[in-house]
Amino acid sequence: MGNTESYETLRPLAPVTGGFGLYPEMLAGAPTTLILDANMQWTKVPFIIYTTTGVPVMQCVGYDFWNKKLVMLDAEGNHLFRLKTKAFSSARYIGQDAGENELFRLCSPGPFTPGWDIQLSDVFSGREQTLFIDGSHTAKVADCVFNGSPIARVHRRARPGQDKPYGRGTYWLEIAPGVDMALLAAICICSDEIAKAARRNSRNAS
Repeated sequence: MGNTESYETLRPLAPVTGGFGLYPEMLAGAPTTLILDANMQWTKVPFIIYTTTGVPVMQCVGYDFWNKKLVMLDAEGNHLFRLKTKAFSSARYIGQDAGENELFRLCSPGPFTPGWDIQLSDVFSGREQTLFIDGSHTAKVADCVFNGSPIARVHRRARPGQDKPYGRGTYWLEIAPGVDMALLAAICICSDEIAKAARRNSRNAS
């Protein structure tokens, strides 16, 4: 994930007044950091996404390899997304509701542009919006940028002063107030799958 700056030089996350995303009940009410384990897999074994304070926020249930789907639920078990790979399409992944209606798509902005575009119908503005992941999925830090400002940040290293140790591969997902935590977690999971595929392809080519 693209940015290699120190934390002191990274831009602060910008709160979104009025909300941004798909689920009003999933908006961050304050600056929030979610922990996503690097060992998360698209299998039938569920995993839970927690905040750094230990609050469970979402759970993910994988399905069989051939269908390449993963379902995200809220902490009470209500359906949020079905994540699905998209073959022969400009989109690498799409997020669907329980009726398989598309909610968002993750696309490459072009062959020579690093990062990813996430296109969605924002329920708060009532308009089609684009969120940009600034940087490659292989680096340590990436900003999720909306209207020119970072509203979330994903990285693979603990911030200075964190008092609880986690593994090297853990993803830390920082989210600004007013941003849909479920949407950003889904994007992080899709980016992780892309990174794993890139590593597999690199090993196979060597």
